[in-house]
Amino acid sequence: MFTKSWYLFFLTLTLYLSGCGNADSDFKRGMDYYNNKGYVKAAQLFQKAAKKGHATAQFQLGMMYYDGKGVPKQSAEAASWLGKAAEQGDAKAQNNLGLLYYDGDGVPQDLTKAAQWYRKAAEQGNVDAQVNLAILYKKGQGVPKDVAEATRWFRKAAEQGDAYAQEELARLIPQPNHVQK
Repeated sequence: MFTKSWYLFFLTLTLYLSGCGNADSDFKRGMDYYNNKGYVKAAQLFQKAAKKGHATAQFQLGMMYYDGKGVPKQSAEAASWLGKAAEQGDAKAQNNLGLLYYDGDGVPQDLTKAAQWYRKAAEQGNVDAQVNLAILYKKGQGVPKDVAEATRWFRKAAEQGDAYAQEELARLIPQPNHVQK
C-alpha cells in the first residue's frame, strides 16, 4: 500500500525527471530562444537553470549581462554569474572572469586575480586563456616577468593553431641564421 507521502514523493520525482524544474531542460530551451534571438526569454530560462547551479547557464547569463542581450548591460552582474560558473570549472567563464579582473570591469582591477583565472582556464586547454596568461608573463603583469613561462604558454596556444601565439612564439624564440653556400 502506498501512503499519501509516498505518492507525493513519486509525483515530485516524476515531475522533476520529466523536465519540470530540470536545469538541463531550462538551459536547452534557453539556448533555443537565444539562437532564435529571443534574448529576453533566453535570459529568463538561463536564470532559472543558473539558480539551480547549471554552470553553462551561469556562463551564458553572465555573457548576456556583459553584452546587454535580453537583460540590462551590467558588468558587475556579469562578473557575479561568470564567477559562479568559473568556480564550477567552466574554462570559458574562467577566462572571461580573468578579462574582467584585467580590465577592472564589474570588479576591482586585479592583475593577480586575472592571472589566477587565466591559469585555471589555460590548464584546461582554453587557447584564449593560454594567450592571455602568456602575455601577462611576457609583460610581468600580475605574475613575475618570465619569458620562459610566456614561451611555454604561447607554445601551447600555437600548437592549437592560434595565429597570434605563433607570431609571438617566433619573436620570443631566436631563429638560427640560415647561411646559403
